[in-house]
Amino acid sequence: MCAPLRLADLQSVTGPVPGALTTAYDNFFRASQIGVNGSSIAYAYDADGLLTGAGNMTLTRDPGNGLVTGTALGQIATSQSYDSFGRVSGFTASQGATVLFDEQYQRDNAGNLTKKTVTLNGQTSVYDYAYDSAGRLAAAAFCHRTG
Repeated sequence: MCAPLRLADLQSVTGPVPGALTTAYDNFFRASQIGVNGSSIAYAYDADGLLTGAGNMTLTRDPGNGLVTGTALGQIATSQSYDSFGRVSGFTASQGATVLFDEQYQRDNAGNLTKKTVTLNGQTSVYDYAYDSAGRLAAAAFCHRTG
């Protein structure tokens, strides 16, 4: 028979590598702070219990469905968009006003990925995908690069 795991058992972990891992919990038993060797990161949650911050990084969520719509850490920010089924339809990473990376997805009525457009360092690449009548991936093609 296994011994029950207590939260107190998770407060400090040590091993052959010198150091300590500590975890503090809030009233809802969520990690509110995790520390390694005295340096710690605080975690923040919204009223629904969804993560909104980890250290200096903030997460922005859609108030209707809770999906992450963006993150920010210093000058770096990301944004995500979703289709009506909650699948990622686009992702962008930026430093200030400069877009570092962008990826957009197009899907058919069955939800299969049909096109992916990727922009990295000012160069855009397009990938097309085709499916057979059973919905299986039949072809993937690199179409072109611009920029």
